Amino acid sequence: MGICHTRWATHGNVTEANAHPHLGGNGEVAVVHNGVIENYDLLKRQLQQQGFVFRSQTDTEVIAHLIASLLQDDLVAAVRKAVVLLKGTYGLAVLSPRFPNMLVGARLGSPLVVGLGDREMFPRQRRQRVGRRRPARDLPRRSSNVRPAAGRLRDSRCE
Repeated sequence: MGICHTRWATHGNVTEANAHPHLGGNGEVAVVHNGVIENYDLLKRQLQQQGFVFRSQTDTEVIAHLIASLLQDDLVAAVRKAVVLLKGTYGLAVLSPRFPNMLVGARLGSPLVVGLGDREMFPRQRRQRVGRRRPARDLPRRSSNVRPAAGRLRDSRCE
């Protein structure tokens, strides 16, 4: 299972250090993110005070460390707690080696689509048709913006 992102970060220079995915903690989580986190600087300072070390200039690495700081025994719960603290827009895909068969997606303002195939899924961070599935705007609304997705995941743009 893997995730990737095909554009450079909004924050920071065009460097390998600023490229997605970003790791949180000691590699406890990996995150790709589309959007802008307006309070990332405040969150970054708070996480640095807790001992987290940053390797990039991006708001996405802040999200990764934030989720890692909240991770106990439930990746979905950690993502739910983290997104409450974010101000801005996001389409997130989150993985953790502690939960090897799970991808957690969350969105607010930025689109996030998961296309379903035969024994595989194709996450996308923009609205588009994937196979014969309906686009995200046609899918029924749910009460929470954080959903786990289990199974084999692949983003064909990154192969």
